[in-house]
Amino acid sequence: MKNFRKTLSIIVLSLVCIYGKAQSTLNFEIVGSIEQDYNDYIYLSYEKKVDSLKVIDNKFSFKGKVTHVTEARIHTKNGYVTDGVYLEDGKTTVKISIQNNVTSITSISGNKTHDITMDIVSFFEENSEKEEFRSLFYDKMDDVISQNPRNQLIGTMLSDIIMDPIFTFEEAMSLFSKLDTTVQSKDDLNALKVSLEKLKSTKIGNPFPTFDFPNVDGQAIGVEDYRGSYLLVEFWASWCGGCRIANPELVEIRKGFSTKGFDILGVSIDASRSAWLNAIEKDGLTWENTIAEGEFSNETLKKLKIQYLPSNYLLDPEGNIAAINIKPKELRKKLSELLEK
Repeated sequence: MKNFRKTLSIIVLSLVCIYGKAQSTLNFEIVGSIEQDYNDYIYLSYEKKVDSLKVIDNKFSFKGKVTHVTEARIHTKNGYVTDGVYLEDGKTTVKISIQNNVTSITSISGNKTHDITMDIVSFFEENSEKEEFRSLFYDKMDDVISQNPRNQLIGTMLSDIIMDPIFTFEEAMSLFSKLDTTVQSKDDLNALKVSLEKLKSTKIGNPFPTFDFPNVDGQAIGVEDYRGSYLLVEFWASWCGGCRIANPELVEIRKGFSTKGFDILGVSIDASRSAWLNAIEKDGLTWENTIAEGEFSNETLKKLKIQYLPSNYLLDPEGNIAAINIKPKELRKKLSELLEK
């Protein structure tokens, strides 16, 4: 159940979402103010366009037209951004902060896309603990996509949602079929294709593909070496914040269940061997750790369709998939059910 919380967090923090009718032209206006003293140029990037204007008295205003709700970035010259705003019909008011050439949006008002995002957040908070949450969430997404099939960000949202096994392949395909793919980004469509293929081929109860990678000593270690035990195959990297947060919890879980038929196999996608080894030492990882050279381009990882970190699979003693992307709290609970009968 908590996988839904992670997925929604990703959506809310990095996407922000879904509004848009099939209109031929949307006339947008972005009116903004800057919290710091800033009187240089500010830029609005969207699709393949970049608009710019000189900020006066820490205020700016962009106007333009788009054919569908479109993601945009407000930034300085050669600067970085932490979030975006969505261009839609009407006036949107934003407040931004610019520090160390990084632009962050601190508030948004008058933006229906943002309002719908907040509605989804409220829906999640009200329903996430219910036993029937998965079906409720499916109905919610079905309604949102049906009402906004041309929204460019629908594809991004759906792509992130089905990266985790929240919905079945059939459910995900049903949602995807209602999406207007003509306005979605190629990256999102490619990610959706990979996710759908993964859902179709990688299911609970299916055999997990065999592979092996070199450990810290260069010795090839594979999942078949752990037959007879429950095994968590944990894909991670030293630079992955979520991975490093989970590591201490996994250390404690392994300590409690290693003598009862459970182990962990780490697979890092670090480009830097030294960073990988330093993270193992700093986090006190007590299990076998291997490294997949080539990062996400590694052929084995591509076949496994590993799309983000952390990712994991819990395998049963026969090497079949028992859980996908299970979080430490749920892992502890599941192992207690399986190994402490």
